[in-house]
Amino acid sequence: MLDTPDLSINVYLLDTGKHRLLVDTGASELFGPSSGHLLANLAAAGYRPEQIDAVLLTHIHGDHSGGLSIGGKPLFPNAVVYADRKEVAHWISQPAPKATVGPYVDAGRVRYLPESGEVVPGITARPVPGHTPGHSAYLAESRGHRMLFWGDSVHVAEVQLAHPGITVSYDED
Repeated sequence: MLDTPDLSINVYLLDTGKHRLLVDTGASELFGPSSGHLLANLAAAGYRPEQIDAVLLTHIHGDHSGGLSIGGKPLFPNAVVYADRKEVAHWISQPAPKATVGPYVDAGRVRYLPESGEVVPGITARPVPGHTPGHSAYLAESRGHRMLFWGDSVHVAEVQLAHPGITVSYDED
């Protein structure tokens, strides 16, 4: 029997005081019962799904967008989903992305990222194509502090930082 590797799937909640945003949504049910804890973790932090104003997707792989919907039902009823236009165009016809992002597309609740500009005050989108065609990062700035959210730009830092030409098989470019 093969061991299943441990994966790190991260979701970030940003509360600016005016906006409550998620950066990515994890895998939810797509990766089995051990990966679908986003709603429980939000509740433990004192947030309800309807309080989320926006979801900023770094890209539309299942481990980053799978927590948007379950069974075709959006989990964040008041959220607008932000993603790069090329990213949505590339993935929306595929079954898994259609099931997760599709309900937001169908409801008119997907907004395309500005070329390299502010999504909401203090949070700027940055194009970082390579992993996927519309892969994006988000720079959050507040009170002189900055944090960059970059889902899957590096997979094995010990190898890739020393040898940037080495990639994983699911890097598109």
